[in-house]
Amino acid sequence: MKSKILAFMGLLILIVISQNACVTIQSQTIQPRLINNNGGTVTDGEGKRATAYISLRKDFELMTNMINVTLTDESHTWTFDRDDFKHDPYSGADWSTEQVDTKLSGQLKMNFKFIDDTNRIVAIGCASVELSPDWGWSFLIAPGNTQVDCAWGCFGCSGSTRFPIKILEYVPNNHDSICITWGGNYISNPVIY
Repeated sequence: MKSKILAFMGLLILIVISQNACVTIQSQTIQPRLINNNGGTVTDGEGKRATAYISLRKDFELMTNMINVTLTDESHTWTFDRDDFKHDPYSGADWSTEQVDTKLSGQLKMNFKFIDDTNRIVAIGCASVELSPDWGWSFLIAPGNTQVDCAWGCFGCSGSTRFPIKILEYVPNNHDSICITWGGNYISNPVIY
C-alpha cells in the first residue's frame, strides 16, 4: 500500500492507494487562519454544512451518454447519469451535477463507470475523501493521457489518479485514460483563486 502526505488549504491530507486501486484521502484539520475582507482573522470553526459535486470536461461529448457516478457518505447514496450533468458555460468543467449536502464527517466515496449501449464497461474507477464541517469537495472526471500528470495545470487540486479506458474505440482525441482530480474549499469563507 502506497501513501503520500500533502498539506492543502488547512488540511493535512494522507493519500492512501489501496490494492483495489481506489484512492482514499484521509485528512485532519489544522485550524487554518484566513484573512477576511475586513482585515480580521477568522478560523473555519464549527461549520454546519459539507457538500460535494461532480464535473465532466467538455472533451467527453462522446462519452457523456455512458456516464454513471455514485457518491456515498456512509448514510446516503446519490446516483448521477447523463441527464444529471447540466451544461455550465461559466464552469471550467462545462458539465456539472447539482451540489449535494453530505454528512459532516466520515468518508465520501465517488464511484464512476462508463458503460456503452451493449453494457460493456468502457472505464471504471473510484476515489474517496474525508468529510469535514464547512468543506465542499468537487471531483472532476476528464480524459487523460499517461504521458501527462492528471493534475497538470490544476490550481487548487488536492489530488488526482487515473484509470484506463478499456475499449479503445472510445478513446477520445489520443487520450488513453480517465483522470479524476479532486479539491475542496471552505463553504462559509471560500478561498478565491
